[in-house]
Amino acid sequence: RAAAGLAGTDELCLLMDRGFSKDPGDPETHWHRDDEAIGLPGVHPDLRTVHAWVPLSAMGKDMGTLQYLVGTHRRSFSRFENFLASVWGWEFAWFATSPSFQDDGLDLGDIAWHDGWVLHSAGPNAGSAVRNGLAASFAYCAAGSGCGGTAARVSDKDVTCRVAARLFDESWRKRHRSGENDYAKTLLQEPLLYRAVRFVWRS
Repeated sequence: RAAAGLAGTDELCLLMDRGFSKDPGDPETHWHRDDEAIGLPGVHPDLRTVHAWVPLSAMGKDMGTLQYLVGTHRRSFSRFENFLASVWGWEFAWFATSPSFQDDGLDLGDIAWHDGWVLHSAGPNAGSAVRNGLAASFAYCAAGSGCGGTAARVSDKDVTCRVAARLFDESWRKRHRSGENDYAKTLLQEPLLYRAVRFVWRS
């Protein structure tokens, strides 16, 4: 019900769930968008997600809770933001204009929600205990088209998204279970052409 309320529709499905751990001393997870990290834009442009992050023990920001750039889930930006991006790039524009927020004081059973398009990271674990969390991702179609059935459930009894088998096939699951860091492949970096054009414009 909470996911449906955030998505604005009851027509959603469970895309995936997975655990995340940070040992004491583990560094910050780089800033990313979940939808980009799992390749969602390539499936359908109107496919969206909302994500629940559940702490498996009480924790504060010192243990590496999620931190967000507020407002970066938007799909359109102001003229000023677009100007900053045209000169210095979107990373500069986002970090220069968006306030940051980090979850703190979480207890077992709390849920931290975020949009799949918001820029976020997990801070370093400066605590003395392992930080364990469980994430659940829900997908839905933001348009009336139905997104080609990509946000449909497997069946009335199975709420898993049909597209999950395409995004997370056996090869993906095997690599993930062996420790592959799929998020490391999605560092925020614009194509060389974009950066070259901006360099000329800036010059």
